Amino acid sequence: MIKTIIKSLKSPVPKKKKKQLKTWFKESKENRILYENLKKSYGKGIGKSINILDAKRQVLAKNRKVKYRRLIFKGLKYAAFITLALGLYHHEDGIDQVINPPDYEKETTLELDGGEIKVLNPESTIQREVLDSNGTIVAHQSGNQIKYSMGSSNEHQGYHRLTIPNGKVFRVILADGSLVDLNSDSSMFYPINFVEGESRKVFLQGEAYFHIAKDNPQPFLVNTKDLNVKVYGTEFNLSVYPNDPSASIVLVDGLVDVSTGSFSNHEEVVTLNPGQMAQVNIDQNQLSIEKVNVEEHVAWKDGMLVFVETPFDQILKKLERRFDVSFENRIERLNDQRFTGKFYGESVEDILNVFSRYSSFQYQAIGHKILIHKPIEDTF
Repeated sequence: MIKTIIKSLKSPVPKKKKKQLKTWFKESKENRILYENLKKSYGKGIGKSINILDAKRQVLAKNRKVKYRRLIFKGLKYAAFITLALGLYHHEDGIDQVINPPDYEKETTLELDGGEIKVLNPESTIQREVLDSNGTIVAHQSGNQIKYSMGSSNEHQGYHRLTIPNGKVFRVILADGSLVDLNSDSSMFYPINFVEGESRKVFLQGEAYFHIAKDNPQPFLVNTKDLNVKVYGTEFNLSVYPNDPSASIVLVDGLVDVSTGSFSNHEEVVTLNPGQMAQVNIDQNQLSIEKVNVEEHVAWKDGMLVFVETPFDQILKKLERRFDVSFENRIERLNDQRFTGKFYGESVEDILNVFSRYSSFQYQAIGHKILIHKPIEDTF
């Protein structure tokens, strides 16, 4: 769509493209803001010499800090999908100029195969059509779910990237019927359709619960920076947050193969049974397997928080993602203290109140930031 906008500013475009442009313009406020920014830039002479491919390379080469955060997956070979959604770069008389899109950090967004970014409203009950770059309907979105058209083809139609902010969850029903529940602060890069005869592959950062469609001869692969998973039809929870000291997969049903490297490079591969967790220590790249309480790891998808002898610092991370808050813990000894509890529907204050009964701390909420400190009487 960026290309179409720039072309429309330079010269008239065909009726079909013009109609698509009008539809895109009316879809959201963010689209209108981006269009006006491009129009203003072109009017100043900036847009007249924009080379799209060169702009992409310049943005990546200079590693510009932009508001829209993109994922970088280990071994990702889809650089062609990195587009001007990062912001347009142009060099004129030695001056670098960047046009940034709106700040999407607090929004649920869907990046389409052409680079266009749509803001999804999880609270809306109105069904919206999702189109590919050719104007074909490939999915429907309503509330916190997006469902792709079932079936496979002989060639890829493109990839989408769904990004979920703190405080939100979202469900994706892929083209093969597989269900993926994405947790807060997560993102998944996946094909619009699956090619017949090829492995089904997606890329994840964050946390997701996978219910993979069975009766498909092609393996389903989940690639992450620290763990790779191969399955045929099963249910599991995968947690690979970039700031966590470890990555883990908990198997609920079926069998999965897990590796810290590529399956094709003959790296160490382990097979999990239901009720087991494979965990890799990021710093040491060591993979371990243990029996776990499955509910503790998968309850989030049903709106619950379950902690079983969980260190306090890990609890705070989960609360930050669930409630879109940040913590400042001024009692260092609390970090390693372990707590057990199950919560459903309680506020973050309710949860902290429960834990504070069993440990000596108080908290103070200042906007979205929560300060944890010693009781006042302990400071004298």
